Amino acid sequence: MDAQKAIVVEYNFSKQFTRFPGGRFRRDGEHSGQQFYEDVLLKLWNEKGERIVLNLSNVEGFATSFLDGAFGEFAAQHGEAVFYKTFDIRCDDDPTLADEIRDCVLRADRKSRG
Repeated sequence: MDAQKAIVVEYNFSKQFTRFPGGRFRRDGEHSGQQFYEDVLLKLWNEKGERIVLNLSNVEGFATSFLDGAFGEFAAQHGEAVFYKTFDIRCDDDPTLADEIRDCVLRADRKSRG
């Protein structure tokens, strides 16, 4: 295999995490953004070291608080550039979701830099 080609890993959110995401923090209940950030995003980023496609199809909706707790927190801690270097967002049934996540990542990155 060519060393220049990145291996792509797909994470299927609805099958591997939940179809019903919760709120921002673990204290808000199951399947929170904080839980996804700490238990999934960080683990994928630390262990895979590859391009990761986050397939967010077949999910019953994402609250802004979940997006902030997961994707916003990643961007705040590691930066927008690292987020986009690592993750691709795919959502076949809601194409606007990628834009919502992009906005969330951008806001969190800007806020973290002052």
